[in-house]
Amino acid sequence: MRLTKIFSVAVSILPLVSCVTDSDPVNSGVAVGDSLPHFAVTLNNGHTLATDSLKGKISVITFFNTSCQDCRKELPEIDKLREAYSANPDIVTFAIARNESAESIAAYWSANNLHIPWSAQPDNAVYSLFATVGIPRIYISGRQGIIVAAYGDTDSPSFASLSLKIESLL
Repeated sequence: MRLTKIFSVAVSILPLVSCVTDSDPVNSGVAVGDSLPHFAVTLNNGHTLATDSLKGKISVITFFNTSCQDCRKELPEIDKLREAYSANPDIVTFAIARNESAESIAAYWSANNLHIPWSAQPDNAVYSLFATVGIPRIYISGRQGIIVAAYGDTDSPSFASLSLKIESLL
């Protein structure tokens, strides 16, 4: 009885942190086999990236927010993937923020030595073209602009599994 009371008190004072604050319980966005939605973003290096510019390339698109613990775990895996394939111009890896400013992303990238090109987005406009709930979200599209892999906050992939998927497309 006493242990149960101590446990209940400990649990009640622990902060509950979650990346998923959306009202939808299930993602109803794009899925494997779907075409990439039409979008355009400006990356931190000044380049504009759009759906049409990804045709003929293998793309890895990550949606994130640096305050999300799951994203913080996944971003280094994406950065390893970017580094591993940086010499191949046919593989494009980038990240699109969900509700985050350029200043906070730049500070996080600098503090964590990340090199993934990113696009700050102050709202959910681009994200909502792909998904309805949860981050991180990772999409891999093949050369025809068709999504060949999609991962969410409950099945975040490792560098090894991402690399295997990329290798299968080369």
